[in-house]
Amino acid sequence: MEFTEQYLDSVNIPGNPLFTTLWAPVGLRYHATHHLFPALPYHALGEAHRRLVRELPDNTLYLQTLRTSLWDALRRLWRESREHNRREHTASA
Repeated sequence: MEFTEQYLDSVNIPGNPLFTTLWAPVGLRYHATHHLFPALPYHALGEAHRRLVRELPDNTLYLQTLRTSLWDALRRLWRESREHNRREHTASA
């Protein structure tokens, strides 16, 4: 995969600061941001995310990684997986 594809394969799930932190501690909810800045300490990822959303002149690509919740991320992953399997099945038929 190219860098952009790898990046878009990861997600950011800022969610609720209390609940999301329980299931995604140490900055894991900013996985896509981590891929952009791997050397950035995990405790700075949230602020980096907020700045990118606010300051990027065209943040369309960045916002494609945003998920509103864990359930949103899982639902999209399930749907994208089914679509990928359908395309592979159609191509091999």
